[in-house]
Amino acid sequence: MATTEKANHWLPVVVEALEAAGFIVQSQRRLPNNYGDQIVLKMGQVVDVYDSGMLVCNGPNRKVVIDACKQLWPQKSGSSFRVIDPKGGYEDDQG
Repeated sequence: MATTEKANHWLPVVVEALEAAGFIVQSQRRLPNNYGDQIVLKMGQVVDVYDSGMLVCNGPNRKVVIDACKQLWPQKSGSSFRVIDPKGGYEDDQG
């Protein structure tokens, strides 16, 4: 049975915000569970962008990525969002 990939309308917003903050996107792929996409940055951080608008940031020095998302995302999306640091729980919850 083939899995149908969904379009994640948050992905281009997040990529644009990260690039505007000076991050270099090394790769992007759809998550195996088909609930979102994964962005790998050149410095090793990994950002999972779920179709729901939730972001999960992992990897070295992830705080700079979290801070960039918190500053740039609302200006770009005009919508609520949630950025999660798996090591520290909810970083931000605006809406």
